[in-house]
Amino acid sequence: MHKSGLIEAVTTRFHESLPVWMAGGSEAAVYEFESSVTRLVALFNFFDLTATAELWDDLMTVMRRGFDPESTMKRPLLRKILSCCNLFVMWRIQALRKHEGVAHPDADDCAIHMARLRELVGLLMPVLTVGQTASDTVFAVYHVLLDLLVLHPAPLSTAAEWEFDLKFELPSVDQQAIAEFVEFQVFTNVLPETTSPEARLTHVHRRRQVLTQFCRAFTCDVISSRFAELVLRHYLTTTGDYSDVIKEAVRKMMEVSKVHCAEAVAAALIALFTKNIRSHKRNSQEILEIREMAKKLALLFGTDNEKSRWAMGALHKYCVEFIREATDDRDLAKRVLFFDVLSEFTSKLRREDKARLVGRLNSLPNLLALNGDVVTPFFQYRNSLTSSGTDTDDPADKHRRGRRVNPVIPKHRAAALRLPTPTPDKDDVASVVASMASSVAGDAPDAEADEPGDIAADVSME
Repeated sequence: MHKSGLIEAVTTRFHESLPVWMAGGSEAAVYEFESSVTRLVALFNFFDLTATAELWDDLMTVMRRGFDPESTMKRPLLRKILSCCNLFVMWRIQALRKHEGVAHPDADDCAIHMARLRELVGLLMPVLTVGQTASDTVFAVYHVLLDLLVLHPAPLSTAAEWEFDLKFELPSVDQQAIAEFVEFQVFTNVLPETTSPEARLTHVHRRRQVLTQFCRAFTCDVISSRFAELVLRHYLTTTGDYSDVIKEAVRKMMEVSKVHCAEAVAAALIALFTKNIRSHKRNSQEILEIREMAKKLALLFGTDNEKSRWAMGALHKYCVEFIREATDDRDLAKRVLFFDVLSEFTSKLRREDKARLVGRLNSLPNLLALNGDVVTPFFQYRNSLTSSGTDTDDPADKHRRGRRVNPVIPKHRAAALRLPTPTPDKDDVASVVASMASSVAGDAPDAEADEPGDIAADVSME
């Protein structure tokens, strides 16, 4: 059978069996519908079946039925329908970006595609709730959702105007929900000790996939880098199952944008600081641990302050804004302690940036009205910004190590610096002349000896 005939036969069978299945038909009718869905998934993986709009409407009808809390729909069937919807969107976005034979895709086609995308995302987001049972369907929803986000990133500023019509930005509330889902499924939901090694291996593999997908999302900037703080919180503490995934994500984020990585570092430190902010005291064990983590995270940005200049500016600005947003004096007194953590990054700033930051600090409200002991971290942070420092033109000069080499002195200067030959006393002239005469006579008996008076005259002239 020809390809077009095969596609038409499968889609027609799906459309005809759907009403019978929705009405709760016989077992034979249910089997016919499920087999048509299986064939539809197989065809979707190889061919574009998005030519008819009725197919999308029928797929979404089945999806709504499947996610109904009172639905008895089989979960494997729901995952197949979910896969069809995902492939439908993928084929459409590829066709719109390819736009063969035209300068840009039709605006109406872009609008229809984005409306379908919002409809699908709105249906999937409520599934990712904290505490949700880690079933195969929930993980399938998570992967489909993040695949859709990665396919619709924010275009570059130099991109064509029509590419902005295909941009999809997930609301901040939904991004937070995804981050909380990852936090719960990967780091919070601990496996029971009675889990068998085979089952534990399966669960760990699934969680690594969840974490990898989330890391890909924020490195592609479809999820704000500020929500990457849950990964950075475990950057220095997690070992074993997820450490390689986290370190690779941080490396990739630094490669893509140091500014975004700096914002994620600031958000991670603030999240750790605000976890028990009411019980914080200066030089307490919690503050010292956060400072130690900040010191290690500062190493991510290297030793060249020029390359990390914008990233450090974003980090300090983000942290100062966190302190500025205090609700009252009591809250401000607690947040001032964060200046001790922020001080670990002052060495990464250039002199001119330190001066600008000092001017920004002077505008903090009600800070000087606090008790002298409470405001000490602020003064120490400001003093670290105003302390003298130099920025060398060549960053490599800071890191040269080796044995000190004496300078090479030119020959004309070496002659001037050579010590003069000491002049013998007059009493020793006779003995010197006699010894020289005897040595000359012994070495060359045939040679005519110089007169002693002449040699004495030469020596005295010297």
